[in-house]
Amino acid sequence: MDAQQYYLTTDRIESFVKEKEIFAPDAVLTIEDMRRIKESVEGYVNLIYRIREKNGRSVVLKQVMNIPYFRQLAEENGEDLGETVTMATERLRSEISVLIFWNTLFPGITPEIFLFEEERDIIIMEDLSHLGLLRYELCKMKRFPHVGDRMGQFFARNLFFSSSLSLSDYKKSQMERTFYNPEYATLHDFIFNRCNVSSLEHDIPEETLPLRRRLIADEIVQREIRRLGEKFMQDRECLIHTDLHSSNIMVDETKLCIIDTEFAGYGPLCQDIGRLLGSYLLNFFSWYGDNSVSDIDAAYFRAHLLTTIENLFTHFDKEFRALCLYYQKDHYTLRNLDIDAYLNRQFQDAIASTAVNTVSRISCLGLSYDLERLPEADRLYPIFLILDLTEVLLKKYRNFRTPAEWTHFLRLFAHQNPKSKYHL
Repeated sequence: MDAQQYYLTTDRIESFVKEKEIFAPDAVLTIEDMRRIKESVEGYVNLIYRIREKNGRSVVLKQVMNIPYFRQLAEENGEDLGETVTMATERLRSEISVLIFWNTLFPGITPEIFLFEEERDIIIMEDLSHLGLLRYELCKMKRFPHVGDRMGQFFARNLFFSSSLSLSDYKKSQMERTFYNPEYATLHDFIFNRCNVSSLEHDIPEETLPLRRRLIADEIVQREIRRLGEKFMQDRECLIHTDLHSSNIMVDETKLCIIDTEFAGYGPLCQDIGRLLGSYLLNFFSWYGDNSVSDIDAAYFRAHLLTTIENLFTHFDKEFRALCLYYQKDHYTLRNLDIDAYLNRQFQDAIASTAVNTVSRISCLGLSYDLERLPEADRLYPIFLILDLTEVLLKKYRNFRTPAEWTHFLRLFAHQNPKSKYHL
């Protein structure tokens, strides 16, 4: 199949979506090439179109551009990309499977998939363009009280139904094979091996160099980073997103959708919770460097962020306990589970993971928009706070027994580490 046959063009999309019964034969459609809209582009490796019906209904069509066509080009040049192509196809299939599975567990938590044509790598899904990316919305001081509630419930259901808590060894191994993803480990090197407090490879303001060197020389800190890195690679606890930061969540006042599951696979839940809460802490500390808002407004918004963190753990705890109680009679594992100890381990591992995921986003490479939006000089104090916080959390995460204890500590952290400490 050559490129002209393989790839959909604007003039062929209308007949395709009607043939697949996504829209009625007499529907009046408007087709928009989203690659022409800079804010909507997912790089330039995919074709992305928004298809709108006159009555307002719309979907997004995405076609991956790098599988059969590049295999043909490689073959014409005497090259063999068989394994690479197979892996790309498996990754796409896995990505769609994750979205469908999570939407079954928690309806609406991922975009609805209307079509997946594997032959040409075409996906038609729910249009989420009316939603905003959580990261950018938080940077506008927009409040979304439902994020903590829903994400806590989702985390509990996902942990329970994709782990050995509810699955036999055989069924869990089947699940792991179903969601096998060759891209799962992609983020490991960036988050752990080249972490900003375990390596000097990445550029961070020069003023922070003495503190970074001290953390790199601290064996307790390094041992904890290694532990989390090994857990990420070896602990096949449940199905996780792995990169669940706030730019992979779309929201409005009532809806929340997780997107971009390209790295999803079996791993420890603490990575997903830590990745998300890392985004919240990046935003939390960014307001200490934002001189465009009043101290009172910044303090109120920081309080909202901490409330969201508490709500996430509260709803996670409540949903998880309810599931254990409901299914306890059917599962030997649950009848012998010390739920309090289990949830405490989850909570404390999430704190440690939050520390590593937060500090991974403060260097020039991978700098979070929460800090990037600030003038360069104003980023320095938030970055110092994050570095100091990383040390404390990695050394003392086991000291926190409740979410309220942790958020109280976070609320006072800048007060206990004022600008004068860093000669700012």
